[in-house]
Amino acid sequence: MKLSFGADQLPLLASRLSSMIVFLGLIVSTPALSLAGSQTIGPQEHALIAKAQEALQKGRPGKANSLLTDYLQHNTKNASWALYLVLGNVQYSKQNMIAARKFYGRGLGRSAEQPVLQANYASACYALKRYAEAGRHFLKAFQLQDKPEFELLYSSGAAYFQAESYAESEAVLEDLLHRAKQVRTEWVELLTAVSMRQEKWTEAENRLRLLLERKPAKGQLWKLLAQVHLQQEAYQEAASALEMAYSIEPPSESRWKELADLYSFINAPLKAADTFEKAFGDPLEAEECRKIARHYVRGLRYDRAIGFLQRGIERDPSASLYLELGQVCYEAGRFQESIEAFDKALHQDSDLGEAQLWLGYAACQLRNWGLARQAFTQAARYPCLKETARQALSSVQAILQAREAVSRFRQANS
Repeated sequence: MKLSFGADQLPLLASRLSSMIVFLGLIVSTPALSLAGSQTIGPQEHALIAKAQEALQKGRPGKANSLLTDYLQHNTKNASWALYLVLGNVQYSKQNMIAARKFYGRGLGRSAEQPVLQANYASACYALKRYAEAGRHFLKAFQLQDKPEFELLYSSGAAYFQAESYAESEAVLEDLLHRAKQVRTEWVELLTAVSMRQEKWTEAENRLRLLLERKPAKGQLWKLLAQVHLQQEAYQEAASALEMAYSIEPPSESRWKELADLYSFINAPLKAADTFEKAFGDPLEAEECRKIARHYVRGLRYDRAIGFLQRGIERDPSASLYLELGQVCYEAGRFQESIEAFDKALHQDSDLGEAQLWLGYAACQLRNWGLARQAFTQAARYPCLKETARQALSSVQAILQAREAVSRFRQANS
């Protein structure tokens, strides 16, 4: 069985990472003006960059851009990496990621050892969905830092994840967890998602259980655990995990139905019935009542099944619902009620041969042989029921003949 709870169960990495990437872009938007190696910034360029930064911080990217591009027209050869960084930031603030990436790239051509340039270049790449490239440059930025920022490693792992480069993502994230003294939940979540994409279900389960020890009230983690159990074909465990998730965060109707289907599959009909009732809500439609009733029948809870069928009949007093009510009453040993239900089914549809057949069976249980003979005679008119009805009719007639013989014998000897 393959029930899919996957599409919306993995962490929403794209939206989460996008917001984080923008944040990274902002925190590196003010470059350190000391340069690596022998390259230095002249006083004129230093003052110009300071003015451009001030304009950018005041929300005037156009002015910042004009200051820098005017300078570049006459000083392209001498322009430092810092000037290209600020130019890139100007374009980044305007959401022009193609131009931002271009300027960051030129800055890297001046000095590839600047972690701030590597990080911003990676941010622009990510925004352009160049995920593998972003992953490489986030990693490079981390490696160049004197005081490593672990968010850069996480960003690298997340970008590789988006690129579907799961082996690279796993390596980066494993390194992150090894280095960090305090491990953040979202790091382990992402590594768990990587394990799931690689179908390493045991690893994913173990990591999820560690996460749940930290955050047992996080419904998303229970949903992920359910997905892992489904892939392992551990359906009972999957259902239990989903129950936990839905007790924390009530799901949509469709998700309740999926859980109910899972309970039905693992032969837990009473749980399925209860879950379908949650899924359908109130008031129930006639067919929804029928569906719930059938699961209660499977669980031998005939009283509950009869109750839901009666609720369905209140919504739609159809012949088929009366027929089903009669059959359930018959199975429950409530034969007089079953006869009444079959009569009502026939009142709704006089051509319902199946109701005639069941009416005959119920009459037999109450030893109402005359009603049984009448019902089986009517049922025998239908080709699909003819053989069965004739056999039942023959048995009833034999009983009636025997009763008549006994009656005659008693009269003869009285």
